[in-house]
Amino acid sequence: MTVKVDFKKSNKTADRDERFLNIPELAEDKGLEIENDCRQGICGNFKTMLLSGRVEMDVADGLSREDIERNMILPCAALPTTDVTVEA
Repeated sequence: MTVKVDFKKSNKTADRDERFLNIPELAEDKGLEIENDCRQGICGNFKTMLLSGRVEMDVADGLSREDIERNMILPCAALPTTDVTVEA
């Protein structure tokens, strides 16, 4: 299934398909740079806000309860399940 990912700050849109495991991989393919370090959702250093849509995250250790309430996600661990817009 292909879903659309809108990157609000960079004003770019990309289609995600099975080739890309997460949002940073998709961004890199489109020439965008989203900061990420551990690429596992553990460090929590590179959060971004999910403005619309839904993602699944196998690991969300890097998010506090407050982050979750503010709709923050860890792009490196996020797999879009619908069309999404992220703040990045």
